[in-house]
Amino acid sequence: MICLRERWPIREKNYKITSHASKRHPNLAGPFLPDGSRSNTRTPDIIPVDLNAIMHRNFCLLQKWYKRMGDQHKSKEYWVKAEELCSAINTVLWNERINIWKDYDFRNQKLRNYFYLSNFMPLFTRSYKHRPNEMTQMILNYLNKYNMDRYDGGLPASTEYSGELWDFPNALPPLQYFLITGLDLIGTATASELAFHFADKFINACYKGYYEHGTMFGAYDCLMPGRFGIGLEDIEYGCEIGEGYGWTNGVILSLLRRFGNDLRVIDEKAGTEMTNSS
Repeated sequence: MICLRERWPIREKNYKITSHASKRHPNLAGPFLPDGSRSNTRTPDIIPVDLNAIMHRNFCLLQKWYKRMGDQHKSKEYWVKAEELCSAINTVLWNERINIWKDYDFRNQKLRNYFYLSNFMPLFTRSYKHRPNEMTQMILNYLNKYNMDRYDGGLPASTEYSGELWDFPNALPPLQYFLITGLDLIGTATASELAFHFADKFINACYKGYYEHGTMFGAYDCLMPGRFGIGLEDIEYGCEIGEGYGWTNGVILSLLRRFGNDLRVIDEKAGTEMTNSS
């Protein structure tokens, strides 16, 4: 979080806040736009689930690397940091009523009870202590609450339409990857089946888009499989979303490596299914 000082001129203060938000998500997103306006961006007031989970994962990696190097002191130091942050994530950012992580509004001292796909990041970073079966059921219940299975073009970044790229109806490849992989890492049959289900839908949506447009996109419309997503800047300037996007290619290749042997891709030309052996 950025610590703002009162002596900063208002213009500089607003620039720093907006700049910080843009560094987290280049096109901003609902978590930082309380009323849908960029002029009211509030990055210093939000404690985000995803960034804290990523930091927890970083601490875990540093602990392992220092241990391999034989530096037990540093290894212990980062083990403590990882444990403390994991505990904080599951205390401060955990909503016990609905059993899910939520971003925290520091100014209003409360959790922000909105659906954001980024709030599933602790699954990917293994930032939790719940038993696998318990975690599986809690995640399944939460996804069902928002009827996430109705979207054939990928899971939306949020359920709020703000006109920004990182909000509804856009399905962002990195967020698909984090949730799908996180589900599979839980280790239960139900969670792995759900991970495969979402991977299958997103891969088919990307394949449909590639067949129709001859390229991959940086974001997709969750309501229309294969259609590219549009952000606020793209609407204003009439530009389509970036083509040939590296993160989309990387996500698809990773999902194919993880689930490819069992996938069935729809052949858009023939209108039939193709298995891996095809």
